[in-house]
Amino acid sequence: MVAGCFIGHFCIVKKGAPESISSLVYEMKHKWLWSVWIVAVGMLLFPRLMTKMPEMWQFVGFLMILALIGTALTPLFVTEKRTAHYIIGSILGLLVLAYVYIISPWWLLVLIPVVPLTGMSMSDDCPQWLDGKILFFAELACLIALYGSLI
Repeated sequence: MVAGCFIGHFCIVKKGAPESISSLVYEMKHKWLWSVWIVAVGMLLFPRLMTKMPEMWQFVGFLMILALIGTALTPLFVTEKRTAHYIIGSILGLLVLAYVYIISPWWLLVLIPVVPLTGMSMSDDCPQWLDGKILFFAELACLIALYGSLI
């Protein structure tokens, strides 16, 4: 709910989808608010993540939260190159997919539309609503898969 409201607010204000969820931080006057939002979402999810995960795989949920915090904090400390942010964010995405695969693999089907959208985004006649925004739609699919698997 917290994640959806924040993302929805920015989509309404910008009259369209951002390039990615992370790109929102670079458009904000106070970057620390984005970081607080990301950490708050993670902390609210953490108890549910851990109770749903089988004990032998709980480290995946813990690593997800660490990667989420790393993703949230890097824009505050690394302002020139965003490489660390992108690497940690990519690791977070892979951990989310691993988590969903362990808990409820059927929710990975939510990612199927990302494949044709990626192809469309790479074509010469890419629709304007998708141009440069494929990462946002992939992140959104990962969020839906994660939240769906937690239900």
